[in-house]
Amino acid sequence: MPLQTVIWQGLWGLAAVFLAEMVRDAYHVVSHYWPPLMKLHNWHHRVYKKDFTPVSEELYRQAQLYNDVPESLVMMGLMATLALGVGLPGLWLGVLYSGGFCWRRSPAPRAGCSPLT
Repeated sequence: MPLQTVIWQGLWGLAAVFLAEMVRDAYHVVSHYWPPLMKLHNWHHRVYKKDFTPVSEELYRQAQLYNDVPESLVMMGLMATLALGVGLPGLWLGVLYSGGFCWRRSPAPRAGCSPLT
């Protein structure tokens, strides 16, 4: 593969990460206004005290399950749709990036993934 192609796909990969973050931000905003998502998103707000420390491990895991995992799945779905639709291999980096959020936020306990451990 020519170096120029690798560079272009790398740039598309960086753009995909940026787009995935834009999807996450849009999901967050919509979650504040659309009632079906508001119920799930409220878990995100209940998990932290006013000083932004987690209330409890159990509440933190519930917030991950009900808010963070669906958010990550939406990010993955939209990025995969874009990557398939456009056909640029570099865009799959956005899917991998979003998948990392989903894996990290799934409720299965993992070392280093909880602010309480």
